[in-house]
Order: sequence, then C-alpha cells, then structure tokens
Amino acid sequence: MRRMAVILSGWTLWRIRHDGTERTQLTQFPGEANKPKWSPDGSKIVFEGKPEGRPPNIYVVNVEGGPWQELLPSGRNHRSPDWSPDGKSIVYATPRFRKEDPPEDSGIFVLNLKTRKVTRLPKSEGMMDPRFSLDGRYLAALSEDQTKIMLFDMQARDWKEIAHGKVLNHLDRTSEGDYFYFQEVSDKGVPVYRVRVGTWKLESVLSFESLAEPTIVKYRFIGLLQNGSPMVLATRGGYDIYALDLDLP
Repeated sequence: MRRMAVILSGWTLWRIRHDGTERTQLTQFPGEANKPKWSPDGSKIVFEGKPEGRPPNIYVVNVEGGPWQELLPSGRNHRSPDWSPDGKSIVYATPRFRKEDPPEDSGIFVLNLKTRKVTRLPKSEGMMDPRFSLDGRYLAALSEDQTKIMLFDMQARDWKEIAHGKVLNHLDRTSEGDYFYFQEVSDKGVPVYRVRVGTWKLESVLSFESLAEPTIVKYRFIGLLQNGSPMVLATRGGYDIYALDLDLP
C-alpha cells in the first residue's frame, strides 16, 4: 500500500501517497478529525472526530471518500480508535472525566461492528491509545499518567507493564505486528522507542538530538508507514520581520 491517511491543515482528513502527491480530502467532517487508522482490508479508515460543540467520538469513512458514519452514541468522550486484526471490531478509549466517576465508565472498550456490542477490558480505567498485536492476543495501552506502557493478555485476562518513562506519547504498532512504538517527550532529543512483541525487549529507535535544526521547535512521533518507518511531525518556529509606515495626525 503506497497510500496513507493523514490530518492536514484545519484538522481535515486526507488520503495521500507516501511522496505527498495525489491528495484527496476524504470527507467534509464538521469539526476536527484526528488519529486515522486504515482497516486491515484497506477499504475503510476509522478516525477520532470532534464535532463543533460536542465531545470526541469514533467515525469511519470509505478510503475513496464520501459520507462519514458515527459508530457510537454521542455525549461521551470516545478517543484513539484502532482496528482489531480481523477488521471486525474497533477498539477505543473512553477517558475518565472526573476522578470520582465510576471506574467502569472509563477505560478501553471493544465495539463489535456486526452486533454493535461493546465490551470493556477489565482494570482498564484511565488508559488510552489502545493497540492490538497482529494476532489479537495482546493489547497495549498508555497509562493515564503517561508513564507506563501496559499490556493486556487476552488469554490470561490480566495486565502487565512492558515499558515506563517520564512522559510517554503516541503508542502505535507496526503493520507486521512485531513491535509497539512510542515516544518519550521529556528526555533530551525526544527519542522514539519500541518494544518487541513476545520478548517485550525495549529498543531505542531514534533521537532527534543530532537532527535538531534551529527553526524546528518540536518533533512529534505521529505513526508508522507500512515498511515500519516512523512518521514525524516537525513544527517550525521563527519570526518574520515587517516594515511599517505610520502616518500620525
């Protein structure tokens, strides 16, 4: 697959080729689109959308474009969607709005697209960025305080910690399913790490310390290409100098 789904200016959802050509806006969503994920069969894209004046929810659109479909009832925060490996379900996170809210109201949920039944993973309150392993046995998620990568074993029905840090960001999975990637945004060089599925060995992937340019103020890991290469959003800063003629009375 040489195409990818990206969010461009104005929080709009587009399909483009890896070289940046053939840009196609997929849908006219009335708000902010974010975190698109391509379905396993390549036919649909699920994304997090925040309509004007409403909480974020989960939506799906055809890869060729067209109308979007809202997958869950509105009125609650639903975020960070991803596909199950067989494409039959969507996993997503519902953050805790207040600490005194019941734990069962937040966490990681799985929506069966055929039956519309929603199942909550036990002890998942406050977790975010859920990502399945390719075989569907494991699900990794980012802890609420962004200091741990937690792993849920679908067979053992329990969680364990597979990585930790100071401020972790954007958990993702390679298309081959052999690694989970994430970024440590508080360390020098805002490095990207990965954990190998099965052995759970932590590996350093890259650091932006040696790549830093004076005009770039932030490097943010935003996903992975089909070949496993990290995608990075580089935010440029700086100032323009203008000359003004002022006529006073």
